[in-house]
Amino acid sequence: MKNCAGKLVLILVLVLLVLAVSGCQAAQQSAAVAEPATATPAPNDAVESPADTGKTTTADPGSTAHPGGSDAPDTAKQADGSLSEEPTDSQVDESRPTGQVTLFISRDFGRQSLIQSTASLADRESVMDLLQSHAQVETKWDGSFVNSIEGLKSDSEGLSGNRNDWFFFINGICADVGAAEYFPQSGDMVWWDYHLWGDMGAMNAAVIGCYPEPFIHGYRGNTGTTTVMSSASNQSLAGKLQAALKSQGVKSVTGSLLNNQLLQNRTGPVIALGTWDELKQLPFLAELNKAYRKTGLSVHFTDKGVELLDGRSRVVNESGPGTGIIAATGSGLGDPKVLWLIVGTDEEGLQSAVDLLVNHPAKIRGFYQAAVISGKAVRLPME
Repeated sequence: MKNCAGKLVLILVLVLLVLAVSGCQAAQQSAAVAEPATATPAPNDAVESPADTGKTTTADPGSTAHPGGSDAPDTAKQADGSLSEEPTDSQVDESRPTGQVTLFISRDFGRQSLIQSTASLADRESVMDLLQSHAQVETKWDGSFVNSIEGLKSDSEGLSGNRNDWFFFINGICADVGAAEYFPQSGDMVWWDYHLWGDMGAMNAAVIGCYPEPFIHGYRGNTGTTTVMSSASNQSLAGKLQAALKSQGVKSVTGSLLNNQLLQNRTGPVIALGTWDELKQLPFLAELNKAYRKTGLSVHFTDKGVELLDGRSRVVNESGPGTGIIAATGSGLGDPKVLWLIVGTDEEGLQSAVDLLVNHPAKIRGFYQAAVISGKAVRLPME
């Protein structure tokens, strides 16, 4: 009898401990739900959509769906079966639209569009939440890694081989955090692309296909003054580009002569504009060209012209006089102080690149980098 009584006491103690732990977790979850969001989204801005190919969807601006696609119930059952109170104002506000973002999903460096959507953005909605509410997604590693979108899965050829993976950009800047950790702001463009890559050193830190981003909203709302630099002989072209940026909504734009120190220590986005004969005089750009297999720029300037590369940094074609290049890079992932290059193999090529960006910017929408040949935009990297 004593043994039975002792066992009963032990069982009761264990039950009480389990109930206490459960109650503690429930209290933490309730507190987390009630805690108001601290991030303040940027003002609502109109965002140009990518070219009309692929599946296009538009989220209901009045939707109150929670991030990730689940609907918030008006009431919740308590342990005794009764219904709890109506949600507080702070809880409801988290699911109310605070603006809009553009979601673009593609494959093969933007060559094939899969989904385009102008989506309502809820407060504290992450890139992962946004993706899961607009596409079929599979994740790994406790949901922190996107393994598949619309049936396209990450794959590998082994430790020494190439692999296909999903990458995402915010306003043309490759993110330095996971999708669940980045919270876009109204007006941002979120771009997911599935493509082949060989190693981290050849990753694209920045791309041009979100223009006029990142010069308007930047990365994490960090924009800075955009500087357009050129030689004295190309100040007129630089002025046209500055005017075009302002007309697109870029608030702070300035001009400068070519300056190697400014390239090395950028305080905001920089656009270097010129012929390659001019730009190669700057040590920073000369070294960048030498490291062409690691920059993700997909181009390599030579004495004969410019080599155009594929996704594995192999030379596919070489283009000579009259060729323009529009490309972007950064000092690393998540760098808001991007460097754009508007380069010509000669003056004709430079003028063609500037003309395309100023007068026909939609032609580079969804491009990683671009070569301008005979007035036409050629997608880079090459196939």
